[in-house]
Amino acid sequence: MAKLSTGGENPIQLNWQRTHKWDAEHGNGNEIKERDPNRTLLEAAIEHQYEGTQDMFPIWKNLAENGSVYAMNKVAWCYWTGTDVDKNVGEAESWYSAAMAGGSQWASLRLAELLAENGDLEGVKDVLGKAAASGWAPAMFWLAWHQLRSSQTASTYSEARLLLDGALEAGHPGAKWYLGRLMAQGKYGSKDRKRGRKLLMEMASELRVELEHDITLN
Repeated sequence: MAKLSTGGENPIQLNWQRTHKWDAEHGNGNEIKERDPNRTLLEAAIEHQYEGTQDMFPIWKNLAENGSVYAMNKVAWCYWTGTDVDKNVGEAESWYSAAMAGGSQWASLRLAELLAENGDLEGVKDVLGKAAASGWAPAMFWLAWHQLRSSQTASTYSEARLLLDGALEAGHPGAKWYLGRLMAQGKYGSKDRKRGRKLLMEMASELRVELEHDITLN
């Protein structure tokens, strides 16, 4: 039903797109760019990136080596995905760690994802724990997500519920989908099934409105 109410589009895929966008919008990315030590060069690099006329890795690497936290994230991504450079997960982790140390909230999310891929849940907790405890919704959601991806014990579900409730209260779209799904599946008892289905239908409705808005604009 959720799929039909979003015009045949995959609601989960659409909501992941919303989630990553929401994370970026509710992080400190703009602040990171504004206080970049080479802001003019960084802005020029971003413009070149959108033009797509050249390999960006050497440009990002030069900026990162000169203290650009924004560029450190880009270098890490290039190493992680093998974009314009040989894939090197160790280098990706190193550059994300550097960006996180430089204050990038986005880097903490990506570093946690990288560590989770390598099965390092304790590392994920170290990276996201403090930000989640401070009430930053993206960290709360992703910490719950990674915890439940690695363990489905009663205590893990209980810990994740607290995190997801907090992220949902802040308006995090990923939390609405994930908590709704868990509730609808009965993971938190039969009494929450109805609320879970309601959350999923609300998500589908929100997606439909956004799709209709995008179609109108285009």
